[in-house]
Amino acid sequence: MSEEGKILAGLDLCEEEAQLTWYDEKKREPESLNASGETVGEQEDCLIPAVLAVKPESGEWLFGQDALRAGDGAVKIDGLLRRIREGEAYERDGMSFSPEFLLERFLRKVLTILTNRFPGKRIAALAVTLKEADPVPVTAVYRVLQALGLGRDRAVVQSHSQSFVHYTLNQPKDIWMNDVGLFELDRQGLMYYQLGINRRMVPMTVMVNKEDLSGTFGYDLIEDKLPVEQLDYIFDNLARSVLHKKIVSTLYITGKGFDGTWADETLKGLCVGRRVFKGRNLYAKGACYTAKELLEEEKPDYLVLDEEMLPATVKVRLYSDARMLDCVLVQAGTPWYEAESRITIILDDTDEIDFVVSNPMKKESIHQVMTLDGFYKRENKTCRLALSIRFLDRITAVVTVRDLGFGDFYPSGHRIWEQILIL
Repeated sequence: MSEEGKILAGLDLCEEEAQLTWYDEKKREPESLNASGETVGEQEDCLIPAVLAVKPESGEWLFGQDALRAGDGAVKIDGLLRRIREGEAYERDGMSFSPEFLLERFLRKVLTILTNRFPGKRIAALAVTLKEADPVPVTAVYRVLQALGLGRDRAVVQSHSQSFVHYTLNQPKDIWMNDVGLFELDRQGLMYYQLGINRRMVPMTVMVNKEDLSGTFGYDLIEDKLPVEQLDYIFDNLARSVLHKKIVSTLYITGKGFDGTWADETLKGLCVGRRVFKGRNLYAKGACYTAKELLEEEKPDYLVLDEEMLPATVKVRLYSDARMLDCVLVQAGTPWYEAESRITIILDDTDEIDFVVSNPMKKESIHQVMTLDGFYKRENKTCRLALSIRFLDRITAVVTVRDLGFGDFYPSGHRIWEQILIL
């Protein structure tokens, strides 16, 4: 919370629990909150079960531990993110609730923790982080936040991978002088992320590579309660294999699968020549740093390129103010599921639109031309078009051009052209 009375917050929203953080201006770092609004440390319980309960007789809604402790008369509802992804409403016990209604109930309750902790203050910026940036839950979270009064000017939704980047780059520079690794073990299995920085690029480029190790080390090994020595042996060999010949100076260990002490011997070995940090709130704190950056006038001078980000910038070549210029439609480093743009253009003695695709890593630009086949003839500079771009995935763009007509002189012919651009 800043001196102006603003709350900057991060929320890690997972399948089974959530974590809430706020930015402490005095300490200049995020702090975790429990469901009671108390600031808690790394070793204390800051997990909020992603569970709701409603009391039919009074209509009262409970969340978190209160929902789990609700009596037998209360209706308990979990799987909030799964319901969003699958479009599954709750329809039992004579009740019917849509997935987004349930998510709104839960997020409203969680955000109330902040407003109760800081009465009279407003949430100026909030970043919500999800394990994967699946467009379906991302869009749903944005809609729910909008309904709660947090539009896109004050809220952002990002993946764990992006939260890892924001957390790491807000640490002292000696932490990320070389590559930074992250092992995460949860019910989906073991994942390894490696963050590398190309400082020769302007701006410097941050790459995040992800390796799925769940085929070798799944959460079922934890649930089957294998002997500690066996678990440690499997993880030790896997970790050393993954890190072989890689210059990784810092390692983060996170996820409920690492709870307890079973991996301590391996972690001691991994500490040789590098720093190792173990904890559960890295993503929530990374989201909080993102919220802080959302309000800063000077944006971070780095470009993030991972499997969710556009690898290239797409521009359209236009003639304006007596010169040719390239108008940016979407920027490299933008999450593909949020990348879209719309402009209005007027054709000038042509039926072609010239796009420039610039890849910062390859340091090259490629021209792709869209021809408006079958375009009817009009007087020059009387063809007004709406040009929009959206993405099917991180490298596949759909460009749509619609005839808008030209006032009362030339009504729209309702023609539509579409073309695929590959980045």
